[in-house]
Amino acid sequence: MGRTRKYRFCEGCPLDGNPRVFGAGADSPIVFIGQNPGAVELQLGEPFVGPAGVRLEKELWRHGFDRKTDLWITNVVKCWTKGNAVPPDEAVEHCKNYLKNEWTVGPKIEVVVALGRWAQKWIRTLVGSGFLYHPDHIVEMTHPSAALRQSIYDARFRREMKEFRENLTIWQLPPGKK
Repeated sequence: MGRTRKYRFCEGCPLDGNPRVFGAGADSPIVFIGQNPGAVELQLGEPFVGPAGVRLEKELWRHGFDRKTDLWITNVVKCWTKGNAVPPDEAVEHCKNYLKNEWTVGPKIEVVVALGRWAQKWIRTLVGSGFLYHPDHIVEMTHPSAALRQSIYDARFRREMKEFRENLTIWQLPPGKK
């Protein structure tokens, strides 16, 4: 159970009434964080299970990771936005307590991989303000949806994942272990 939350709806947010999709995976010191769930994630109730998630999982497997047993995967904003629009800052403000709960329950987060520019921006802001404690390492990586759209981003995504795996070895953090 660990970081998993049972709440599926919340109120008071500009995205009020939308179902929430909370994180999934292992209680791990390694966390992958995206912007917000897509339509497939909304239907299945788990982050990164749509096309971008399939691309992410393929690359994770290539480098020896199992998303179910080695990592925690979540999003900054917990609900889908129509047309996959960037969530408003007010939604981030509203969801930050959900993220803080995921951040503080379970083993200490040592490595955060922020997927895509919006997740990167919001994680830098929340950590920089002191709202979230600073993990040992914050890694910024291309979002897997960009890798699906253009080969230049796919090459970058593959390179970043390889470098991430190499860094975990240097940091003495193999998947699933502290």
